Amino acid sequence: MSTPDEIQPQADERYRRRSLFVYHIIIASVCLTVMWLTASHIDALPEAITTFWIGLVLIHGARIFMSERSERAIERTWQRYYGDLPYEKPKRDMLHLTDDGELEVIEEETQDRRMMRGG
Repeated sequence: MSTPDEIQPQADERYRRRSLFVYHIIIASVCLTVMWLTASHIDALPEAITTFWIGLVLIHGARIFMSERSERAIERTWQRYYGDLPYEKPKRDMLHLTDDGELEVIEEETQDRRMMRGG
């Protein structure tokens, strides 16, 4: 299980990426607004810069989206193999009737857990 000291840098990194994306959007919108208000509209430079910068913002957003999806997939896989899901279903135990008529509980290990144990 991860300790808070190991989890904190991961959470900080996620929020740092998100805040940089928000700053990118703010800077782009302010700069493009100023450029459109002050530039002469005779040449195609404002349109080219706007198209290029919007493309950069979209690529930046897609990169953040994909990296967070990747991190979540890794976390789900880790939790699935090591069983620390908070919503994990309880194991199904099998009941076996002994010779003297009593019920005996036999715990079944899943194939994944046996493989992770090396057994």
